[in-house]
Amino acid sequence: MNHTHQTTTTHPTPTNARSAMRSTASRPAHAGREQNHRHDLPFSAAVGWGLVVGVANAAAPLVFWWLEASSVHALAIALIAAVYIGFAVADGRRHVIAAECAVAAVFVTVAAAAVPLSPWLLVAGYFAHGCKDLWQHRSQFVAGTRWWPPFCLAVDWTVAGIIAVAIAAGVGFHLHPIACRPGAEAATCRSAGPYPMCNQTPEPHADLSPHNSEGAAMTATVAQKFTVTGMTCSHCERAVTAELSKLDGVTRVAVDVATGTVITESVDTLPVDAVAAAVDEAGDELAR
Repeated sequence: MNHTHQTTTTHPTPTNARSAMRSTASRPAHAGREQNHRHDLPFSAAVGWGLVVGVANAAAPLVFWWLEASSVHALAIALIAAVYIGFAVADGRRHVIAAECAVAAVFVTVAAAAVPLSPWLLVAGYFAHGCKDLWQHRSQFVAGTRWWPPFCLAVDWTVAGIIAVAIAAGVGFHLHPIACRPGAEAATCRSAGPYPMCNQTPEPHADLSPHNSEGAAMTATVAQKFTVTGMTCSHCERAVTAELSKLDGVTRVAVDVATGTVITESVDTLPVDAVAAAVDEAGDELAR
C-alpha cells in the first residue's frame, strides 16, 4: 500500500499581511516616540531651569570682570540669538533658515548698539527675544526645538528683569555717552546719562569755572593730587571724573586708572572729606 503524504502550506491573505506589517512597523515608531518623550523636559521644569540659568547669566559680568557689563550681555544676546540658526539648519527648510538668520541679525545689531548707547537696549533685547521664544513655543515655526523655547524664555525675561533693576538702582551699569568730538568743550558734549562722554582737556579758551558767569578770566587754580583705589576700567574713570566734577569750584579732573592717580584743579583747595565722599559715590575709595 502506498501512502501519500500531503503537505499543506498556508499562505497569508493580503489582509493579514498588511495587518502584520502595520503592527510590526508601529512598534519601533511608538518606541521612538516614547524615547523622545523621555528626553523632553516638562514645561514647568524647563522654565524652572531657565530661571536658574537666567540668574547665572545676569551675574556673568562678575566672571568676565575685565569687560564692561554691557559688553558681556551684548555677547550673550548674540549667542542666544544664534542658537535658533542651528535649529533652523537642523529643520532644513530654506525659508526657516532665512527668517532665523534675519532675526538673529536684528538681535546682534541691538546688542552691539547697547554698548555705546544705553544698557536699556540690553533689557529690550532680552525681553524681545523672550517674546520670540514664546511665539516659537506656540507656533513651532522651527521644527525640533522641543523644550528650548520655554527654557530660553525664562532665561531672557529673568536677565531682562535683573538688568532693569540694576540700571534703576545705579548698580553695575552706567548710561553711556552718545557721541563726543575730540577736543570739544564740556558745554558742547552731549550725554545720554550722568557720566561725561570725554575726558579730553578743554580748549585753552574754554571756561569751566562756575564762578566765571560774567566772563572774567580765571587767573589761578589750585592743583591737588589724590590716590584712589578700586579703579579697574574706563567706566570707573568716567564715574570718578563725574563725581569730582560736581564739587564746587572744580575746573578740571584728570584720572589715571593704571596708577590710581587723580589730579584736580579747582578755584580753592578741596576738602579731603568732600573728595572722599565723591569718590565713594563713584564706587571707589580714596587712599589717605
